[in-house]
Amino acid sequence: MNTPVRVTAQTMGATVFNTKNATLEWTPDGRIRIVEVEPGQQPVVLLDTPPQGLQHVANHTVNQSMMVFKPQAGPTIRLSLLGSMIAPEPNESADSYARRTAMTGAPPQAWWVETLRASGVKVSDWGFAKTLPIAVGIVVGILVIAAIAAFFS
Repeated sequence: MNTPVRVTAQTMGATVFNTKNATLEWTPDGRIRIVEVEPGQQPVVLLDTPPQGLQHVANHTVNQSMMVFKPQAGPTIRLSLLGSMIAPEPNESADSYARRTAMTGAPPQAWWVETLRASGVKVSDWGFAKTLPIAVGIVVGILVIAAIAAFFS
């Protein structure tokens, strides 16, 4: 890939309230880079690897736009692409950024998934088809436990 793709994102911690600003980038030399960029702090590189350095990526699409990156070495990184947009380049003027954004726009989450798969990364999808049976199973389990508790009381 010759043209770098760099979008805003948020790293996610243990809860939905534990997020930090970040960028997700596919570099011109084909590396995947995730950098936390909190205002007033130095950028922190969380991931900088070629696609072969990723063990697995989970793609979550139900009520969220989240990707979970599991590198060969290092911690798992949960990244939300909800509200993602093209990230400004360092020292880029507002006019230049506006022109670039209008011309290209941010690639959707599906673009990241397809590009990772095309690069040989194992990507699993967590969409409605996987979430619904889990939710139904939980509801049925609760009803069975409630019925058993009602029967023995």
